[in-house]
Amino acid sequence: MGENQDSGESEEPYQFPSDELEAIKGEIHASAQRAYLMYAIRWTIGLALTWLITWYWPQLHWLWWVTLIAAALSLVFLLVGDYVIRRKVAQSEARMTKLRESISTYEDDKSDVR
Repeated sequence: MGENQDSGESEEPYQFPSDELEAIKGEIHASAQRAYLMYAIRWTIGLALTWLITWYWPQLHWLWWVTLIAAALSLVFLLVGDYVIRRKVAQSEARMTKLRESISTYEDDKSDVR
């Protein structure tokens, strides 16, 4: 416990795994692309069904408004969710960079004391 671990060797400063962060960003991008594709498929089917229903039952023309409002809200939630996730990743990256700089400064100060 009381041992001094300074052996005179220069230790490699800790590096954050930036390649892992890039992998996370890539996964988020791929996930967002899948979500947008699924949105397009879902609402293509939804609009086709709305058209079919209003074709056979014209008294249900108000269904178009319900469908369009639901599609718009779904898109808004999709875009806001994507924005929030990307912002949180960017904030985490900034925190990691700041911490990396702090560690580097600490390592420099520690080596000056030796």
